[in-house]
Amino acid sequence: MKYAWLILLVGCGHFHNQPIITSKAEHYVSPDKKIDVEVLVEPSNKHAPKSSMTRIVLKPGTKIPKHIHKMSDEYLYFVKGGGVLVIDGKKHLVKAGAVYYIPVGMKHSYENNSKNSAKAIQFYSPNGPEQRFKLWAD
Repeated sequence: MKYAWLILLVGCGHFHNQPIITSKAEHYVSPDKKIDVEVLVEPSNKHAPKSSMTRIVLKPGTKIPKHIHKMSDEYLYFVKGGGVLVIDGKKHLVKAGAVYYIPVGMKHSYENNSKNSAKAIQFYSPNGPEQRFKLWAD
């Protein structure tokens, strides 16, 4: 009988220490069509990672107003640069290869005032803020 619970837990997927391999990411587009996001890693009923990962495209004219994340740090690695990221009142011209760490509770904003799309890999730790992209689902 003591092994019956173990078999039940394994069968129901309650052990979350499994690798996550994403071959087809969830895709979301902002209502103004300027932000394109693929959620690559997030919690699910099979996995419970402590952080999340997205791939994000910020088209020319994108404006993300000043905001904070109350519970999560944010990491942005720009694969392709463009625009201005303001962190704690300090402006940063976004360049390819740059990494930005935004601590929990720190005000930040972004504007792509360039002629090209910027592309970034975004991490939240712990996860949570990536769930807002799902509000864009059709």
